[in-house]
Amino acid sequence: MCVYFCYFLFSIVTMSWKCDLDYDDRSSQTSVIQRHYVFLLETLDVKLSGLVDQLYSDKVVTQMEKEEITAKKTSFRANEKLLSVLSRKSPQQFKQFLNAVDNCGQRHVVNVITDQQGLSTLNVNTIQRVCTVQ
Repeated sequence: MCVYFCYFLFSIVTMSWKCDLDYDDRSSQTSVIQRHYVFLLETLDVKLSGLVDQLYSDKVVTQMEKEEITAKKTSFRANEKLLSVLSRKSPQQFKQFLNAVDNCGQRHVVNVITDQQGLSTLNVNTIQRVCTVQ
């Protein structure tokens, strides 16, 4: 009896260890989402930018997920649903999300959550022109 119980415990521990590995694979984008959660909720433009359509065409979100996101009445709730969906996606799909955000005119969001300076080439050129004119 004790042998069966020990085997049972071992199988549970092994199963949870395998689940932890799967979670660890996603922990990088999950931690990015958690670290910037409030910023993303307040800043992402899901409703008007075409972001959800882009994510659907890139196969990052399913038809059902797209409908659930777009059915939300406020941008805040739509962002909340999108972030919930993204936290369960693969690292590759999260990269596709970042590309879609950038393609939908929200590069500033990508710059903040990837800890970049936030200056695109266009902004740098504009700053240089303004500085040389004065």
